[in-house]
Amino acid sequence: HMSFVAHSGTSAVGTKVDVHRSPTACNIPVVARRNHQSCSIVPALRYCIRNERSPKAPSARPAQDVTTSLAENLRALGADPQVILDHPDLRAADAELLTSSLSALSDWVPRRSLGALLERHPPLLTAPLGAWADFLASFGFQRLAIQELFLNSPDVITSSSVYRAGQVFLFLRQLGLRNEEIVGPIFRWRALLVEEADYQSAASFLASEGGVPDELLPRVASTYPGLLAAPVEGELRPRLQFLKGLGPEASRLLRGFLWEDWCGWIHGLANWSTAVAPKLVALEDLLPGGRPAAEALLREVPEALKCPPESRLVPNLRLLTGRMGIQGESLFVLLCGAPAILSLPPEQLESRWVFLLEAANGSKADLLAYPPYLLASLSKVTGPRFFYITLRGLTSRFMNRAFNGGDAVASESGRRGREVGAGFGIAGSNEYNLDLRWLCEGSDDEWLKRMALEQRAGPGGGGWSAAPLALVVGMAGEARTASHGQEGAKELAGQQQPQWQEAGLVKEELLLLRGDYDEVLSEWDSLLGWCCDKAFTERGCKRFEEQLSLFYLLIQGRM
Repeated sequence: HMSFVAHSGTSAVGTKVDVHRSPTACNIPVVARRNHQSCSIVPALRYCIRNERSPKAPSARPAQDVTTSLAENLRALGADPQVILDHPDLRAADAELLTSSLSALSDWVPRRSLGALLERHPPLLTAPLGAWADFLASFGFQRLAIQELFLNSPDVITSSSVYRAGQVFLFLRQLGLRNEEIVGPIFRWRALLVEEADYQSAASFLASEGGVPDELLPRVASTYPGLLAAPVEGELRPRLQFLKGLGPEASRLLRGFLWEDWCGWIHGLANWSTAVAPKLVALEDLLPGGRPAAEALLREVPEALKCPPESRLVPNLRLLTGRMGIQGESLFVLLCGAPAILSLPPEQLESRWVFLLEAANGSKADLLAYPPYLLASLSKVTGPRFFYITLRGLTSRFMNRAFNGGDAVASESGRRGREVGAGFGIAGSNEYNLDLRWLCEGSDDEWLKRMALEQRAGPGGGGWSAAPLALVVGMAGEARTASHGQEGAKELAGQQQPQWQEAGLVKEELLLLRGDYDEVLSEWDSLLGWCCDKAFTERGCKRFEEQLSLFYLLIQGRM
């Protein structure tokens, strides 16, 4: 039970007011007096209990005449009287009181907007609009803010009360907000006026579990007023747990988007409905694991949350499930193996898929065996490497899974899916022919050393094993030998030899291979490297038809 004493600026007499006294049908707490000399909230909270309208003598006008006049006034506003007056909340209402409410509303809402407002929300005519307007104006709310509240949140006016508004503004003052932070040209506290809003519990949660210091609570309340109206257990707690579970790097990746240095993840809570919820909904509708699977994937690639769903996530999911035909458990395997697919530009995702399908003669099974293929650059990695091995007759290694322990690749994909999916029982595909991992992994230098071994093995690839996949080649051994002189060279040679030398390769051989690759790379760059992300798409294939025709002519018959 809370009461306070309000003093006027010119009198020492105090009036004790019980702000928790509930209003009755006849007694509505309204502002007794406006204080125009002070911005303090205390004079504005100086209540007295009075009738909303002064007692009136019974009208001498017949009821039918009053109703007709009300209908004419509504019609003059461009509204349909039948739509408004036939509303269930208005059928038993006194026509003279409705006329009075219409007059009060006309004082605050522009005439051009009033008719549409009443058709949209007829019960507004039954609300104590005069009391609301007087109450808000006495606090210092500007006319524009009151007008905006009536126009944009009529349901708040009809479902809440002036008494509730008084409680809310007292709470904000106790929280530490200044009067000028509460009032303003825009009414920002409409969510707190709803009777079900437990703003005290929300504020306690933000301070304790949200990590907001007491001195920053007023700023949080002023910046994100809607958070104070959110239910703790239904929204704030589970959402904050998700945001905190995005990992230690997420705050850096999502700074300015879901994370702010001064308030942490509170910014993400405030923007949840636009920045997080649409992405979760899009994923949970497609994944067999539902919401848990969607949350697990976004935890793997938090940067995907920065991408607008309509420009990245939704088009990518549409492409994956539509044109690529990857759905259900297969979709889950793919996204678990390469969650960053969610943040790819759609044209890159499409071009890499079309290249695999039409240029490399691959399939969905090949992709499911190695999902990270979609993350490798077509213009800088997979495109030039495939072009090189095709022109040099080395495609047998790429197209024969027996050489790379392909079952291990599929097994790794399945293991990844089971880990991220928390036991959804999904495994990778075993029916594929291309070794995409061999094509994509490693830098160009590492990949060329593998090429040298391929050329040494011959066209048949005889005798090649999986060991060169992990080949790490460097010149460190040579440098150390030179730095220790001839005397220490023998000792160092016995301790360490570059693996490319152990494989029988020489530096000159690698240099020649690099020159050969650079020549093919230059040809690729001039042909498709500059436009491949557009050329291998449905929209771009016509535009780059000449380049594509020459490319297919060059690789025809070499695979």
